[in-house]
Amino acid sequence: MDWDFLLNAAVALILGIAIGFVRQFRQRTAGLPTNALVCVRSSLYVSLGALLTSDPSSAGRIAAQVVSGIGFLGGGVILREGLNVRAMNTAATLWCSAAVGTLAGGGRLLEPVMGTVMVVGIHIGMRPVVRKIDERIKMFPDAEAVYRMHVDCVSIQAAVIRDVSRRHVNSAPNMAIQGFSRAIPTRRMPRKLWPRYFAPLAMTNT
Repeated sequence: MDWDFLLNAAVALILGIAIGFVRQFRQRTAGLPTNALVCVRSSLYVSLGALLTSDPSSAGRIAAQVVSGIGFLGGGVILREGLNVRAMNTAATLWCSAAVGTLAGGGRLLEPVMGTVMVVGIHIGMRPVVRKIDERIKMFPDAEAVYRMHVDCVSIQAAVIRDVSRRHVNSAPNMAIQGFSRAIPTRRMPRKLWPRYFAPLAMTNT
């Protein structure tokens, strides 16, 4: 048994769990299992290059393919709702998990740990900073504000609510509806309230 291979995979798993735990705790998409799998997968592919050949450059070539593969995965989780783009942080976190796993698969120990600390620190430390910036922006009258409205309704009323919302919001000055989308029903949501619609509303003061 190659103990170096096992150690690299174990380090990648632990660090992937650490990154995914923060996402899972905040109830974000691509939580603990996804980040752990991405991290371990990157580590396994890079370690595979060292097992198949003694050429040091093989690990670098496989790492380049890992970067290409995670690009497709990151692009798949990004969603567009009207003029809004969602899950950018999710895609960026998956990229970071892949980078951490690649470092672990390359036999590095300190570097992936430092990368994990940075990623977790950004998720935890940047949140209050973003809130303060958003609160500061609201004090300026010319700042653009985006609002999201959630409406629970029965299926037969969905079309009426969309028309009423579009008519009233679009008639107001400096306000416009960017789009409508339907949220995924959950088990806690009564079946009579399916579907659930929410409309992000954008208002610009000029």
